[in-house]
Amino acid sequence: MLRLSPRLKVVGRFTPSDFRSLSAHDMDLGSTGPALLPHGLVFQIGKEGVGYVLNGTRLGGTGGQLASAHLCDTGFGGDAVDGSTVVFSCFDGLHAVSIVARRGAAPRILRRWSVGSGGLAPPIIAGGVVWEINFGGVSGYRLSDGKTVFSAGTGFQRSSFPSPAASGSRLIVPAGRGVVCYVGI
Repeated sequence: MLRLSPRLKVVGRFTPSDFRSLSAHDMDLGSTGPALLPHGLVFQIGKEGVGYVLNGTRLGGTGGQLASAHLCDTGFGGDAVDGSTVVFSCFDGLHAVSIVARRGAAPRILRRWSVGSGGLAPPIIAGGVVWEINFGGVSGYRLSDGKTVFSAGTGFQRSSFPSPAASGSRLIVPAGRGVVCYVGI
């Protein structure tokens, strides 16, 4: 992971200490983007399923994470953030963690919930609900506890890594060559 200046000069970097093994087995950090969190923290999950918490201004170089934990089977697809909560997709489902930061102490990664969702698409958070497109259609999970609050088949075959969009009380879902709009969500 690189931190760039406005002029695109590298001003910080992070690499897991076992980067050689990760790269040799295609288990690097390149499957999702970093998630920006409060208090200047950054969360990053890689294909090995390990989540890292980093200082956003000083990424830490090699092995310089503030906290790390094995969270899932292969992080892939994307993240959604609401405050200090990060929801991310993995091969084994959708997962939510909270990053707890206390002054003078290292941040901690707390697991909140997991659901076997059947998709690797990037989730979004809208209206206190985590939305994702999976192989069965579209699903919504309550952010607080992961309970299913909405599920609908869309009648289309999912394309690679689609993400829904939300506006007001509407959820817009890509569907083949068109879109499906759910109103009152």
